[in-house]
Amino acid sequence: MTAVFLVLILAVIGRLLPFAPCDPPWSWRSDLMLALLCGLLVALMGGSWLMPFHLIDGAHFSGDLSEYCNAVVDRAAADLSHYSHNRSLLPAWPAAFLLPHLGLLDAMVASSTAALGVLAAGLYLWGRALHSRMAGVAAALATCALAPLLLLSRMMSFYPETTAVFTLAAGLTAVAVRFSTPAALAAASLGAVLCLLVDLRGLLFALCFLVLIVLAATRAPRRCWPARLAIPALALALGWAAADHAYLPQTAALETQVDLKRRLLDRGIAVPDALEKTLETGYVWGRSDPRQIPLTLLGLQRQSSALPPGALMDETTQRHLDAYLYPWLPLLSGALVVGALGLALGALRWWRLLALLGTAAPFVVAFKGAVELQRAFLRFLATGEPILALLLGLGFAVVYEGAARSGVSRRAGALRLAVGTLLLLLLVLGVVPSAVSPVAPWRTPIPASDRQLRRLVDALESGAPSQMTACLQQLRRDEAAGHSPRGRLYGGVADRPGSSAP
Repeated sequence: MTAVFLVLILAVIGRLLPFAPCDPPWSWRSDLMLALLCGLLVALMGGSWLMPFHLIDGAHFSGDLSEYCNAVVDRAAADLSHYSHNRSLLPAWPAAFLLPHLGLLDAMVASSTAALGVLAAGLYLWGRALHSRMAGVAAALATCALAPLLLLSRMMSFYPETTAVFTLAAGLTAVAVRFSTPAALAAASLGAVLCLLVDLRGLLFALCFLVLIVLAATRAPRRCWPARLAIPALALALGWAAADHAYLPQTAALETQVDLKRRLLDRGIAVPDALEKTLETGYVWGRSDPRQIPLTLLGLQRQSSALPPGALMDETTQRHLDAYLYPWLPLLSGALVVGALGLALGALRWWRLLALLGTAAPFVVAFKGAVELQRAFLRFLATGEPILALLLGLGFAVVYEGAARSGVSRRAGALRLAVGTLLLLLLVLGVVPSAVSPVAPWRTPIPASDRQLRRLVDALESGAPSQMTACLQQLRRDEAAGHSPRGRLYGGVADRPGSSAP
C-alpha cells in the first residue's frame, strides 16, 4: 500500500506543476505519430530490457508450441491442407513472411514483439480519445507494468497478434465515437472487421465496436446519416468477401472451440443437463449464415450460465490470480473510480463514458472467461488485460491533469506531456521504487516453458520420423536444399557454441 500511495503522490506532484493541462484537437498527423512512438518504445523496452525481469530459465514460452510452429510453416509454404483447424490464417502471416529471413522461432519472436508495439499504439489511441494525450501515453506505458501483456513479446503463439488487433480496434472505435469524422469511422469499421477475420472469438469484440460506430455515425446531422452509416456496412461487406482468405473449409466452429462440455469432462466433472441442450449454429465468419449470429451469442451465453459456479476453479487459477491480479486491485480500483469521474465531468463527456463502457465490455468478458474457464493462464489473461492498462492510464491522467481543457499554448501542453512521460518511465523502469516497478517485491517471475521446444529439437537431431511434426518436416526439406535445420529453427543463433533459444 505504501508503494501505491507513492505512485499517487508523484502524480499529484505532476498536477501541481506550473503548466496548464492541455487536451488539443485531434490531429491525424500528430496523434498517429505519438501512437507510433509509443508502440516503438514499448516494443523495444518490453522485448529487451523489461522481459527478463518476468521470465526466468529461458527467453520465450508457449502453450501448444508445435501447433503454432506448424501453422507458421504451412502458411509460409502455402500448404494449408494440414493447417490448424482452430486458427485463422491472418495471425500466421507476419511470422510466415519473416520465416525465410530469420528462422522459425526468431520470426515468431519478431512477430510477437511487433504485436506488442501495435497493442501499445492501440492503447494510446484508446486513452487519447477518452481523455487526453497524457492518458494515451500513460495507458501505453502501463503495458510495461502488466506482466501478461509485457510477456506477449515472447509468447510463441497467435495470442499476441489477436490481442493487438482487438486493442487497436478498440482504440480506433473510441476515436470514432469522440470525433465522429468519416475518416475515423472508416478506420474504426476496418478495425472491427479485422477482429472478425483474425479469430472467431473476435465476434463479441466486433459487435460491440460496430454498435458504437453506428451510434457515432448518428452524431452527424440527419442528412449525413446515409453516407456515414454506409461506411461500416461497406466494411462488413469487404470483410465477408475476405473471409475465404482467413478461414479454411476445415476451420472448427466457434462453439466447438469454446466447448465447455469438453472442459468439464477433461477434469472429471459431470456435465449438467442444461449444458447438454445448448444451441450450436456452427458459426464461422464468412461461411455460416450471418442471420444465425444472435443464436450463436445466445448459445454461448447459455453455455456460460449453465456452468456450475466455480466448477473450473482450481489451485492453478488461484495461483495465477495471486500473482497477476490481486496485487493490482487497490490501484485498479482507485484508477477506475478516478477515471470514471474524470470522464463523467464536463460538457458532452458522457459520450466518452459511453465509449469507455462499450469498448471495455468485450475485454471484461474475455478476462472473466480467462479466470473462470481457462485457469487464468497468461495467454488468456493477456486478451482481457488491455482494459486494465487503459484504466491505469486514465486514472493517472485524471490525477495528473485534472479536468483537461483547451486554450493553452502548444508549448505548455507539450512540456507537460513530456514531464508526465518521463515520470511514467521512471516508474515502469523501476528507477523510482513503486508497485509498478519490474522488481517490486510482490512480483512472481515465471519459468519459461520450453519443454515442447526441447522435444522438437531432440526429434530433429535424432531424425525419428515418428516424432516429426509438419514443422520439422519442412525444416528437413530446407536442409535438403542446403539450409541448416538447426539454424532455421533458431535463426542461426543456436549454431554458435553456448547459445540458447532466442
